[in-house]
Amino acid sequence: MKSIDQKLIENQYRIIRGKYLRKQLQQLNEQLEREQQTLQRLKSAVVKENEDVSRLANISMKRLFSVLNGRGELRLEKEKAEAFRAALDYKLKQNDIEYLSHQKNLLISELKAYDHLDQNYQELLEIKRKMLSPDVLNMIREQEKKLADAKYKQKELKEALESGNKLCSCFTYILDHLNDLVEDSTEARSLWYPTISQDQIDDVMKEIGELNVLWNHFMKELRDTDIELPQPFEQEFLLNVSDYMADGNGKENKRINTSYDRLNATYSDVRELLCLISVRLQESEYQLFDQQLKIEESIACGE
Repeated sequence: MKSIDQKLIENQYRIIRGKYLRKQLQQLNEQLEREQQTLQRLKSAVVKENEDVSRLANISMKRLFSVLNGRGELRLEKEKAEAFRAALDYKLKQNDIEYLSHQKNLLISELKAYDHLDQNYQELLEIKRKMLSPDVLNMIREQEKKLADAKYKQKELKEALESGNKLCSCFTYILDHLNDLVEDSTEARSLWYPTISQDQIDDVMKEIGELNVLWNHFMKELRDTDIELPQPFEQEFLLNVSDYMADGNGKENKRINTSYDRLNATYSDVRELLCLISVRLQESEYQLFDQQLKIEESIACGE
């Protein structure tokens, strides 16, 4: 009869194998999705080439010679060759997809043997845990506390990243909108075009208000992480609109303070922060994996 330690070691190797297979399955699914998209494009090409062949084939030979000056037959042969090549590409891509689907089915079949592996492994760890000495248990509890803290930090980073992505979407909309509406977005004070309606102004004003709300939420989420804001960092966005009578033309325009440069600079700073958060998240994934592995090894090897 195998000892609990032997079973744990065997399960560890099988878990590694299972993770490798699941990663392969994920990559296969992604590749199949890309190949299916390519297949649809090739199918459209086949339909188009066949339509071109049919259209030319339906023209009488007499008309071909009279209208196309003797080049009709050559053009028809060219279209047939292109249709054949399109059909061949389509068939070859179908074969590729069939092969990938076969590989996927093999992986799925093999992975069935790993369905309850994680559960069985955790049950074995729990059995071994009850056999450990108090000193080893205390050490493991300290490691588990570190793991819980790391998971909490990862959660805060994910929430900050999600909030930052929403903020950047709002930045992009406003900057694009201002760039379309303002004559010279490089200056702090500019003129609205005379054709700009009050509704368009109200729309941008509303978005500026939404931007400030999203900004405050992002700042709150960022404070929960260990990432510091660069200094100085713009934290207020306003869009001041006032009536302005342009000299000489007698037409009323809108003079505004677009804050375009400030908005654009802050947008760039936020994008840099999001890149930093993404890097930290990737690092946290490795840290969590290592910490979890240490705990499992401590239980499996503990006395």
